[in-house]
Amino acid sequence: MLMPKNLSFQRLLAVTGFSIGKAKDCLTILTVSHVIEEVYYDGRHLTAGSADSSSVDILKDINTAFHFDVICVHQERLLKKSDVEDISKLARFHTPAEVVAIDTRVDLLALKCQIEGIYISEDAEYSCPYHDTSLAIADLPAPTSETVLLQGWPYLLSDFQSCGNISVNERPYNVVDKTNQYGYQMKLIEIPRMKCVSECSGGPVVVCVMAEGRLCYVGVYFKTIKNSGYAVSLHDVKEFFTRFGLLEDGQDAHATDEAGRENNRGDHSKERE
Repeated sequence: MLMPKNLSFQRLLAVTGFSIGKAKDCLTILTVSHVIEEVYYDGRHLTAGSADSSSVDILKDINTAFHFDVICVHQERLLKKSDVEDISKLARFHTPAEVVAIDTRVDLLALKCQIEGIYISEDAEYSCPYHDTSLAIADLPAPTSETVLLQGWPYLLSDFQSCGNISVNERPYNVVDKTNQYGYQMKLIEIPRMKCVSECSGGPVVVCVMAEGRLCYVGVYFKTIKNSGYAVSLHDVKEFFTRFGLLEDGQDAHATDEAGRENNRGDHSKERE
């Protein structure tokens, strides 16, 4: 859940996010930066990472201006099993998170949260046990016409899925949106006729055919434009990881096994946006 605290108004926003690695006692969660699009535009971008001492003040300002919370998908699944007819009235346990890397030019943002603070109920005795694995990033872009699956967790619509076939792997953003008021510079994966609600932004675009016995994601879902779905390209995602050292310190981008594939969908950012 994301709530601006220093703007003249307050609103709660939600996007999807997913775990990309674990380091010590923290999970790193990848999502999209347009959840805070009010603070950047063409000509004024935010690029910062916790590993870069020169950008610490930028991250501090973001984490002061906005409040980030994570809601675990396993909590949502547990609530669905309750006897309450309208589960929207049930309380959710929110896990605080903070931004550790951001590059608004490519619409990517990384959060970290304490593993011990991820609960599947309001009772602190029931922490989520499904945070030991992370979805693997693909080694290479998916072939054209490859079938891909978008996994999203819109608010109150958990486990949303949409399939499509890739037509282009790296379409320049300006070709898709000639106005480009936010000055985006990323290349986009184009998936014709993939339509999703806005809260699917930040979800992993997963290759449906397993490679070497594992599922991999090839991009991060951006949004639907006209009649096609678009995702941040694999190249931009990997460059983002490299620039800010997000898969260092013992994190494993390919730590997905048969038992963990379902669990990988559990720890994600659900900022009510």
